[in-house]
Amino acid sequence: MEVERTGSAATGVDGDVAAGMLKKVGAFIEPLTRFDKSHLNLVSCVTTSAPVTATQTFNTRFSKTEADGAGPLPGDVRRVDGPGAFETELAAMLDRARRDAANRLLAWSGSHGSNPEAELKAGDVYATEGAIGYVSTCKTCHGKGQIDCMTCLARGKVTCVRCNGTKSTTCSRCNGSSRAPCEACAGRGGQGRQVEHRGLNPATNELVIRYEQVWDVCPRCGGQKTEHCRSCNGGRVACSHCNGEGTINCTVCHGAGHTTCNTCKGQGELHHRATIQCVVTPALVIVADGGPEDVRREISGLSSMSQLLAMAGSAMAKGDASGADFSRVTTAHVDIASAEFAIGQMRLTINGYGPDFEVLDFRDIGGALLTGDVEDLEAALAARTGLIPALHGMLESETNAEIARRSGAMSKTKREADLAKLAAEFRGVASAAYAVRASNAIRKGLSRAFVGKMLQWPVYTLAAGALALPVNWLAWSNHVRNQDFPVIAGVILLAVAAAFVGNVWATGALQKQLSSRADLKIPQLVGKLGLTRNWMIIACIVAVPLATVCGAIGRVSAGF
Repeated sequence: MEVERTGSAATGVDGDVAAGMLKKVGAFIEPLTRFDKSHLNLVSCVTTSAPVTATQTFNTRFSKTEADGAGPLPGDVRRVDGPGAFETELAAMLDRARRDAANRLLAWSGSHGSNPEAELKAGDVYATEGAIGYVSTCKTCHGKGQIDCMTCLARGKVTCVRCNGTKSTTCSRCNGSSRAPCEACAGRGGQGRQVEHRGLNPATNELVIRYEQVWDVCPRCGGQKTEHCRSCNGGRVACSHCNGEGTINCTVCHGAGHTTCNTCKGQGELHHRATIQCVVTPALVIVADGGPEDVRREISGLSSMSQLLAMAGSAMAKGDASGADFSRVTTAHVDIASAEFAIGQMRLTINGYGPDFEVLDFRDIGGALLTGDVEDLEAALAARTGLIPALHGMLESETNAEIARRSGAMSKTKREADLAKLAAEFRGVASAAYAVRASNAIRKGLSRAFVGKMLQWPVYTLAAGALALPVNWLAWSNHVRNQDFPVIAGVILLAVAAAFVGNVWATGALQKQLSSRADLKIPQLVGKLGLTRNWMIIACIVAVPLATVCGAIGRVSAGF
């Protein structure tokens, strides 16, 4: 590593560079930590210059992309005669593409090879010839576009399911007996009538009236009560489903006897087409030649040439084309400002790269600044006192607030994965280990704070189910009986509603006490931790049996 030390030999501090690093680190750190804990003590700052080598490779690969379809070839596909000519022409297209790619790459290398920001694209090395294809007769339908219906065996008709092909069904009027109730006498065999007889009593010379019941036999059925069924012939009637034909149209082919061929979609022919596809795969490897391990690691983690060039004071690139592949080696010098900061007894070094002192890894400096907050919260949890002030101080920083937002996942594995992603997003301001430690403390502290609030008065809402006793007693005492279920159900709903109101009050009170940040919603955090859900489950578990038992006691107390 080429090292150039500037500034006072006694302190190792370059005033301009040190001020730049302090400003760069402070501008990023201060919004993420508490303002009163963001003061950084700069111990020393040393500038160096590191040679860096970046190797870019662009590998070009050609492949055949083939596809089948129904019907004729699309209009933009060039047709060839048969599969043999298809394979021959496809091989020739692939060979032409590879030869042409080498020539195109040489031309591209001449104009862009020394530009480290230029990236090789597929269009730079390949001009597509379009697709080719051929058409063949469908072997399933033999070019007809339709096949015999397998349901009706190409007849278009199937046996009637109602009459089973017999063309007739049992008469519903006579149930197949050919005899039906006589319509004239309604199946009674005749009709009774009353006959009046008048005369004089010889002894008393008085009028005597006598009534006689007479049965008149039905002249139509002769008293047999039944007659020949006029609705059928021998107890059978023509099937109404098939109109007496014994068969109906096939429901699959609708009487046509054939169906559309699924292979060719009714076209009678198939097409096979293919084209040549070009894919350029880029790769980048950046290596710092020498220097401390942390510098080599951070520079090697760069993901693009634009990042390196933004940090490099100078750069020189040389390209090389080999066949259809291209490689470029870029050498650059990157100025590095290594600033050592003191945080209490802890010292850590942060590297700034290039003229803008771009920091790639903040080395858990935020975690170091905020460790005191975590320790205060952990101490409050252990002592079971001073929890609210400690939790409030913990949530004042953006770093801890974001950790709190991502602490709601019930799965430990998912939660730790989210926190590791957060550490990467913050560029190492807080390490994954710090994020997990802070998350555990916040989860435990918020749970205890919530329980503490619920114990102030919302816990008494669990006793609301006891209201079923006086309400049910009053109902039965006033002879409003058999109202147990409505009373108990109403009291249960009242108890659950009271528990919900208690939860809203508790989370609202915690919002005022724990965070002055408008973007940190304590009720949402409580919900993500499952505390609201657990509270409502407890409310239901207590309210249902309590209201049921108290309702029964109220009825018994009323004397019923």
